[in-house]
Amino acid sequence: MTVRVFSSSVIVLDEGTLDNILNGAFTIAVLFKRSGSTTDGFQALLSFDGSAGGNQRGNVGYTTGSALQLSISGLSRTFGASFTIANNTWYLFVVRKADGNGVTPTANLYNYTTATWVGWTNGSGTLDDDATALVEVQMGNQPGGFPLNGKIAGAVIYNSVLSNTDAETLETSAQNWFDLGPVA
Repeated sequence: MTVRVFSSSVIVLDEGTLDNILNGAFTIAVLFKRSGSTTDGFQALLSFDGSAGGNQRGNVGYTTGSALQLSISGLSRTFGASFTIANNTWYLFVVRKADGNGVTPTANLYNYTTATWVGWTNGSGTLDDDATALVEVQMGNQPGGFPLNGKIAGAVIYNSVLSNTDAETLETSAQNWFDLGPVA
């Protein structure tokens, strides 16, 4: 498995098929390992941007307190205390949001050390769709500088809400990621 190490770096990707991903249903999964804290506090796993290097429309990452988070249009929703992450452990974070406004996102977290899913948890509030066309996706950082101090082994995005059963197959193989028809 190829793993990218981040500590102040970023991978910038063209949005490709993701230009409207935040304006409808989606599922995002990121396989990552945190190495430690940063002086910036929040650490971005993925950032969805409306302009090159700016106009962030959404992100997936974790807070200073190690709580996993999804943000859209400047609103951030964290997931329960059971989603707190530790250093030097591989995790698969799966977060999903149904189409529409006023929708509560749900997430699950797989811990590779304990070989267990935490369980589906609602976010700390609702989020709306964001119709802004995206022009780039950043891995390991976001506009304004919130770098990841860790590793990302892979990320996958679907333009649908995966079922609990389907999402809970993603930890076993990359083939399962492809079999479910990702858009990126």
